[in-house]
Amino acid sequence: MSDAARVPQRKERLMVIGSIVGVALPVFFGIMWAVAVVVNGHWVLGEHTLSELGGDVPSRWIFNTAAIVAGLMGVDFSIGLMMRLSPSRTGMAGGALLAIASIGLITVGLFPIDTGGSHTLATIFFFGFAALAAFVLLYPTYRWVGARGMPFIVLVAAIALSLASMVLTPLPFAEAVAVASLMGMVLTMSLKMIGEKGWRLRTS
Repeated sequence: MSDAARVPQRKERLMVIGSIVGVALPVFFGIMWAVAVVVNGHWVLGEHTLSELGGDVPSRWIFNTAAIVAGLMGVDFSIGLMMRLSPSRTGMAGGALLAIASIGLITVGLFPIDTGGSHTLATIFFFGFAALAAFVLLYPTYRWVGARGMPFIVLVAAIALSLASMVLTPLPFAEAVAVASLMGMVLTMSLKMIGEKGWRLRTS
């Protein structure tokens, strides 16, 4: 088989792996988040940030491990999304930004809240690039599925809910909304990719 013939196969393999991992990611992180809350025993939604589950508390290793593993999974999903949205430059850029955000999530787990400034930088890095990726992905997602496509609807809702919660609610609650919205975005995009019969993008 020629190198030219192998490239599409490699691309499709990355898309398949990325979409499957993308479905597993929010399920895994959601379960680990819930387990960490139970083990912690004192964490309250809207009063405490997610990072407080990874501080000097019983849930420390559960949450920090979840952040690291979810970040690694996020990189896989992002690569698959880049392949799916190629040759769209904005689509590939959005996927690359999401991969960078995923690396930021890994650093959140590596530098827990009790590390002080290192954790603050990691958190800003993660949320900053995740937000930028969401905005950049708006146009290519619209071109991909249309205005009525579930990935586009969820993406718009994720951005709107995250912005509204930042303005109207306390930071701990807004953070939880942003994370849940991001997981919803990843899940719906992954399900769409899995459900498609063909991988070839019909838009430029």
